[in-house]
Amino acid sequence: MIEYAMTQWGDGRSCPRPKAVLETAERMQRWAAGQSEVCGGCHSLPAVGIRAGLPLCGRCREQRTIRSGDAQLASRAEPEDDAASPVTLTGLSIVFNSRSEWMGFFEIIKPSAVDRTFAEKIDLRYLWSHNPDITMGRMSAGTLRIRKTTRGLAIEADPPRWAAGQIESVKRRDVTQQSFAFETVEDDWHIEDSVPVRDVLDMRVYESSAVAFPAYAATTLKAINADAREHWFREQQTSERLRLAR
Repeated sequence: MIEYAMTQWGDGRSCPRPKAVLETAERMQRWAAGQSEVCGGCHSLPAVGIRAGLPLCGRCREQRTIRSGDAQLASRAEPEDDAASPVTLTGLSIVFNSRSEWMGFFEIIKPSAVDRTFAEKIDLRYLWSHNPDITMGRMSAGTLRIRKTTRGLAIEADPPRWAAGQIESVKRRDVTQQSFAFETVEDDWHIEDSVPVRDVLDMRVYESSAVAFPAYAATTLKAINADAREHWFREQQTSERLRLAR
């Protein structure tokens, strides 16, 4: 079940999440209205959240979190950069611990959620508005690189020459944000401030895209010249070290 982290398609149609996700959000709304459920783990205490479709009490939810932490998947090294183009598109494709736009629920991507993508060596593509006809980078080709940072998943894509129009839209700041296509492996739902909140704990990311209507306003996208890329990259590494040191 593929999900897209944006709110609207290019032709103006809304981009809702899959039916099962929306049904869980409605289920959580009923909880907020007082229709609670019994924990599906211990079958005795009231449930306070839904993890991977299962209602769990606070104790069972915490135990599940501890087990998930023990089984944390390792990240792999970045692919080597051997084919820079005159312009590189870069920014945060996924932001951690940041609320999405309202979609009938709020969604938050946890840092652990992207680890599977590295561990399974998924061959990500970089697209324009989730359109496979406009592929602007690919991991196995060395024209797309990703890094996990403290803030989120950072991307660098080397678009082809024919993408001059798309590059211009980014340079002009018409398009400044990103989305991603993913398959949820494990999520955790709870009520916060009387509304459903979905924490995505584990997922497979298949592609990232430059989009005009992202689900996550905190995502970023900019175009930088290839000769300035190394300087920019060093600045980002320095900024990351300073954040870790705080």
